[in-house]
Amino acid sequence: ATIIGQTTINFSYAPRSLQCYPGKPTVKQVKTGKQVENKPEWNVTVANECPCVQTEVKLSLPGFQTVEKVDPSILVLDGSVGVLQQNINPFSGISFTYAWNTSNPITPLSSQEHCS
Repeated sequence: ATIIGQTTINFSYAPRSLQCYPGKPTVKQVKTGKQVENKPEWNVTVANECPCVQTEVKLSLPGFQTVEKVDPSILVLDGSVGVLQQNINPFSGISFTYAWNTSNPITPLSSQEHCS
C-alpha cells in the first residue's frame, strides 16, 4: 500500500469565535411523565456542547405558558426572553421544568463564550 498524502488540521489554535461554533447552546425538551394541574410536565435542557463556558445565556420563549412555576434561580422570564441565572460549563447543561398542554417553542438567542 502506498500513502499518497496525509493532511492533519489542528483546530487548537483556531480563533476563539470558532471554538464554540455555532456558538449557541442547544435546547432539548422531553416530557417527564408527570402531570401538573392535568397538564404534562416538560423538562428543558440547555446544553453547552463546546469547550468554553457559556454565560449570559438568553432564550427566546415567545408566548411561553406554564401552570408550574419555573425556578427563578435557574431561569428568569422577561416577556418573551428567558435569562439563565447560571453559567453552563463545557460539555454540560442546565435543566428546568414547566407544565403546559404542548411544548413551548424555546430557542437560544444569545450567549457569551469564555474560553481559557
